[in-house]
Amino acid sequence: MRLALLIALLTTAACSGQNSSNGDNQDLGVDAAPQQDTAPPPDAGPELASEVTLDLPWEELPTLPPGKSFSTRYAAGAAQMVLNPDHSVFLGGFGLCQGNADNCRYSEGIHDDLYVSALALADTVTGEVVVFVGADSVGLLLHDQRLIHEAAPAAFQLKFGVKMEGQRLVVGHSHTHHAPDTVGLYGTMLEPQREEEAYIAALRDAAVEMALEAYGNLEEAELTWGKGTAPSTSLDTCAEDMDVWTVAARKPGGGDYIGTLTRWAAHPTAYWIESNSISADFVGSFRKRMQENTGAPAVYLNGPIGSVYPEKPEGCNETDAFPGGWQDPDLTAEDHSTVTCIGYNLADQALQSLAQPTPVGDQGLAFKHKIFQFHPTSLILMMVIDTPSVPGDGVDVKDPESRWTAEFSWVRLGELNFLSTPGEAFPCLAKNISDLMASKGFDNTIVLSVTQDWMGYLLAKKQFNEPAVKYQSGMSPGDTVEAAYLEALGELLEP
Repeated sequence: MRLALLIALLTTAACSGQNSSNGDNQDLGVDAAPQQDTAPPPDAGPELASEVTLDLPWEELPTLPPGKSFSTRYAAGAAQMVLNPDHSVFLGGFGLCQGNADNCRYSEGIHDDLYVSALALADTVTGEVVVFVGADSVGLLLHDQRLIHEAAPAAFQLKFGVKMEGQRLVVGHSHTHHAPDTVGLYGTMLEPQREEEAYIAALRDAAVEMALEAYGNLEEAELTWGKGTAPSTSLDTCAEDMDVWTVAARKPGGGDYIGTLTRWAAHPTAYWIESNSISADFVGSFRKRMQENTGAPAVYLNGPIGSVYPEKPEGCNETDAFPGGWQDPDLTAEDHSTVTCIGYNLADQALQSLAQPTPVGDQGLAFKHKIFQFHPTSLILMMVIDTPSVPGDGVDVKDPESRWTAEFSWVRLGELNFLSTPGEAFPCLAKNISDLMASKGFDNTIVLSVTQDWMGYLLAKKQFNEPAVKYQSGMSPGDTVEAAYLEALGELLEP
């Protein structure tokens, strides 16, 4: 009965996510550390050979790699791997199967590879370290994000003998709708676990492994940043965000690139629902162009993508960036041209902004993480939580004391401020976040979506009665999220 009602409510669903976990409010500052003995638990994280063993309490472990010295203020390292499924999988992001496997979207071939990429950044003066991890996936629930964060400390201590709080792995997802269903909403939702649980576990392990590799590659670096723009369209009438922010790490003296990090805001749905191929969508062509020009791994993170979709640049006639990949018979040459043009233009904008870059300031690197709670008002998402395929604890919408838990991170890199949001934030919400940051003296706020957590669309409260975004508001945890997030951010900004 519950599933039938859920299907009736969500038959037209196009893209949503949720996660839930109960817990107390916590604030992980730059000096905080998880409770952990000297020896990490044997089952925490991937099986990784220990290269360094330090018989020290957790708090006394170093944060920078032992045996390495740096003469520059910053250090950087990058890593990247392909993570394709090895069989046909349920694809995430469009519609529901309505309890019938015959109605699901299955992958039929691999058009272009899915990647997990990482850029590790370190402040060699203060010892602060953060690793940005970008994955070509529709997203991960808080349940899975926390498994990544829980695995990291033991993995880093085993391999390097260093202290690394798990939340310092800032894990973001491109939200491509042409990757395995890493949420659990786009299969039949009839099984006791998510149909693609094995791939989800592999993605979690890959996030930790790439963070380890990027950290192990830390070397002296000069960091610069640039800002461009790329066209998109949105239903958000309150604000827009077309900014292309790029951070580049290079060897000192303008040497070779070590890695780049680019953030833009748009759904990777240029192929739309007709595609049954595995693909990173425009992120794939972006990465190809970016890496051909820099010779280094390119990490991509998405910005406030709520109701935001990419536009093909005028006058672009590029062909398929991956002609050797599997060709879906339902796609046209124009479909491939659109995806390639969007990705290539995005890379060109990032590269142009780096042609006359701004050096990252010597304010250094800092990190804070916040756990907050709110009372959700969305009956639809709460019903989804109760389905067998979705891990996490349910929340009672009818009980005003019942709370949903969410998380976000703040990374300050010089004069740049990266803020994650626990879902598909609307540009309007991102603007309100940036305005709060500015009121506290922090400029250059770069809002990230589907990073560190994911719970559907995140709208500003005033948008919930707008007819144009009725679908998105229905697929949001509710109109209480904005106030809870901004209150938590305000607390985080206090000296």
